[in-house]
Amino acid sequence: MLRQDRAAAVAGRLGGSASMIPVRVQYADGAGTETNPFRDFKVRDSYQAVTWRQISPDGGGYRLALTHRVTKQDDTYRYYPYGDVYVTLGFLDATSERFDLEFEHALKPMDDWRLLWGVGARYDEIDSDLYFSRYDGERAGWSGRVLAAAEWRPLKSVLLSANALTEFYDYADTYTSPRFGVNWRFLPTQALRASVSRNYRVLPLGEHYGDYPVVLSDGTYVRDLVRSTGPRLAPEQLTSYELGYLVELPGYGLNLDLTLFREDMNGDRIGPRDPTRASVWSDKGRGWTTKGVEAQLRFTPDEETLLFGSYAYAPTDGEEVTRIDANGQPIAGQSLSNATPRHTLAVQLSRKLHPGWQGTLALFYMSDMRWRGEGGPVDAYTRLDAKVSKSIQWGDTRLELALIAQNLLNDAYDEFRPDFFYDKPANVFDRRICFQVSADLPQLR
Repeated sequence: MLRQDRAAAVAGRLGGSASMIPVRVQYADGAGTETNPFRDFKVRDSYQAVTWRQISPDGGGYRLALTHRVTKQDDTYRYYPYGDVYVTLGFLDATSERFDLEFEHALKPMDDWRLLWGVGARYDEIDSDLYFSRYDGERAGWSGRVLAAAEWRPLKSVLLSANALTEFYDYADTYTSPRFGVNWRFLPTQALRASVSRNYRVLPLGEHYGDYPVVLSDGTYVRDLVRSTGPRLAPEQLTSYELGYLVELPGYGLNLDLTLFREDMNGDRIGPRDPTRASVWSDKGRGWTTKGVEAQLRFTPDEETLLFGSYAYAPTDGEEVTRIDANGQPIAGQSLSNATPRHTLAVQLSRKLHPGWQGTLALFYMSDMRWRGEGGPVDAYTRLDAKVSKSIQWGDTRLELALIAQNLLNDAYDEFRPDFFYDKPANVFDRRICFQVSADLPQLR
């Protein structure tokens, strides 16, 4: 078979023709196939953290934190499409390391002022011969940040707040995320709040520099599994607006919190959708808007009973890019109307029984939605949980024994389903019963 014929056949198994723009398809191909077989791979993770704090009587103080983390995933394997000709794959093969140093100073110069400022620095390094093959298998970058926050109470009933975080990178531009808010307790039992904020999520090193060409062992280029249009991709940008109303009636054991919100997301990252279409990591997405209402109710008619309920109505309007042309410009998209569940409901009833005993019933509902990225659509579900617990005081130690039943009615549903496999269940949540023992050790507090 000619080299170009081999390349076309291998590309077809990997999700498209060899002449198409690169597509990230390791999830689209599914597990248990010839190009993504069931297999064992090694994962090693280590994390260290050192934190120093000094707190003053007025609530101010200093904080210095140093963290370090290393994650190693060994997943390289070979796929033989024809005889002794093979392709080296390794969708989870990489080593990443991060150092992070942060300093914060909180102070209260006056009774009606609270201030906080801080600085931080971070260094990231990723090694992967497959994902960074055109960069000698390694990418590294550093970032810094400066933060400041202030709270001012000009009146006893009014609290104003403002904060900002500025982040700068050696592989991306500099961005500042601000937030402004006001709380007004116009009555002793009622308050209004409002806030507006803008936040940025700069894409990490892997998405800026991802470059994963597939090459046969005889040197034939097949296609790219990962390709980024970076570096200096524009970040994801989220602008949020919130208006809230709080009612507290302690004499009736009642708290009610209502929130109107709107969130505008821009800078959507193009992700894998159809394995026969082209998509790459890019910043030319179209974004979406989510707006709605949230409500929380807390009712304690007596010292033994708690009734808590929450509801959210959050419709989404927008479109994400699913296909781009050879110049990286969007040419096709799909609706994001079900990217978030339109209705979410939770109701919990807790009751203290005999001394030390407590029972809880919890009901959850979520309407249908479609996970973004590598996920697909999932149906609406209703779930009922129950818990019976017993508290035991043993010297200075408090023990809790609990019998927990999740999805008590055994109405199985999919928590998550990979895209492209609508007829195959993925993370199925059925009835689960467990016994839990927990201990509160005062000497370890």
